[in-house]
Amino acid sequence: MKRRNLSHLKLTIFLILLAVLIFAAAALILKTIKNASTQVLSWSKAVEAVSSEPVKNVQPSLSVPTQITKIGDDYFLVDCYHNQILTSKTPDAPLTDWYVMTDQINRGHTIAGDGTVYLADDTENNRVLIFEKQDGQFYLTQLFNEIGTRPHYVVYDETGKRFYVLSSMTGQLYVFYRPDPDSSSVALEKILSVPELDQIYVRSFTIDGDDLYFVSGNQSILRTRKKDLKILERFPVPAEISGMIQLTHIQDWFYITVSTDLTGNQDYATILRVQDLNDLSSGSWEDIYDNFAGGGTPYYISSFDGHYYLTEHRIPGHSVWQFDVIDNRTLDEVVQWLMKMDYLPSFCTACYREGRTGDRFMSLCKSGQIQNCCHPNALMTLEEYLIDYASPETKRIGDMLIDREVLNVPNEKARAVVLENLKLIRENNRRDFRF
Repeated sequence: MKRRNLSHLKLTIFLILLAVLIFAAAALILKTIKNASTQVLSWSKAVEAVSSEPVKNVQPSLSVPTQITKIGDDYFLVDCYHNQILTSKTPDAPLTDWYVMTDQINRGHTIAGDGTVYLADDTENNRVLIFEKQDGQFYLTQLFNEIGTRPHYVVYDETGKRFYVLSSMTGQLYVFYRPDPDSSSVALEKILSVPELDQIYVRSFTIDGDDLYFVSGNQSILRTRKKDLKILERFPVPAEISGMIQLTHIQDWFYITVSTDLTGNQDYATILRVQDLNDLSSGSWEDIYDNFAGGGTPYYISSFDGHYYLTEHRIPGHSVWQFDVIDNRTLDEVVQWLMKMDYLPSFCTACYREGRTGDRFMSLCKSGQIQNCCHPNALMTLEEYLIDYASPETKRIGDMLIDREVLNVPNEKARAVVLENLKLIRENNRRDFRF
C-alpha cells in the first residue's frame, strides 16, 4: 500500500515538472517568434551607471547652443562648444541654476527621448549616448559606437515609437527602438540612406507625416518617403541659402534657418519662410530674421509649452529666443506692451457715436493740420479706453505716457484744450471729445 502511494506521488511530481517544462518551452518559442518578427541589427553596449551628486553648470554663458527642448517634465539645453547638455525643471532659470546632465560628449547637437530613454548624438565621437532617469537624476547607461560620420540630429517619432539619428556626412539615417516596451534596452533596427547625400553636409531632417525632408548643402531640399527614404521630390535653392540648418513646418508655412551660403559665409545667415518650396528657386521667400535680433547664426527651432524656441550663436548674449507665430495676447496686453515702448495707441477712429468717419483726413493732411488733430485725438481717446477698459497696471502706465506726451502737442491752443478735456474725462467722466 505504501509502495503504491509512493509511486503515485512520483508520477504526480513528474507530471507537474513536465507541465512546467512545456509551459517554459512554449513561452520561449513565443518569445522567439516575437523576436523573429522584429528586426535587430545590433544591441546597445551597456554602461555602468556611476552614482554622483548633481552638478550645477558653472558656465555663465552658452557657447554655440544648438537645441533647447522639453521631454516630459524636464527641459534640456545643448551647449555644443562647452561639450555638455544641461537640464532644468524651468526653462527660464539662470544658466548657473541648470544642472549638467552630461559632459561626456564632444560637440553634441541634439537630444530626444521617449520618457524612458534619452538619446543624444556625440557628434565628433561618432556615437549615440543613451541616458536613463533614476531618482530624479540622469545616468549614462548605454551607447552605440560607429554611428556614421558626425551624427548630428536625433528625433523621436511618437507615431512609430522610433528614434531617428542622422549621420550628417554620409546620407544615412539610423533607426533605433526598444523591442521590449517593458525594458530600457535599445536596439538598432535598420539603417536607411539617401546615396546622393553621401559626403554632403546635412544638418537635420524633418518628419512630416509619412514624409521626410532633408535640407542639404547641395543646393536642394529633398522630400523622401519615411519608410525607405525614396526621393519623391526635389526643390532647388539658390546658392545664397544653400547652407540650410533646418526646415520646420508651422501651419501653412515652411520656416527655414540658414547658416551660410554655398561657400560657407555666415554673413548670409538668416531665417526665411515660404508657403510653397518651389518658390525658393526664384528667391520668392519672406526673410523674417529682422523680427529677431539678426546678425547671428540661427540654428534649430523647437516647440514646447505653447511657444517656439530658436537657438543662435555668433553674437554674445544672443543664445535662445522664444517666439510665437500667432498673437494670443489680449487687447490690454497689446496696449500695455506698446505703451511700454513709448508708442501712443490711438482709438480716435473707433467711435461711431460722434461720426468719426475720417472724411476730413485728406484735407487735414494737405493743409498740414493733421498733427493738430490726430495727436490730440489719440491722447483723449486713449484716456477714455484706460478709464473704461484697462487693467490697473495698464492704466498707470498709460496715464504716465499721456502726461508726458501731451506736452509734445505743438499748437499751444490745442494743447490747452487737450489738457482741459483730459481733466474732464478723468474727473467728470466726460466722453467724445474730438478735434
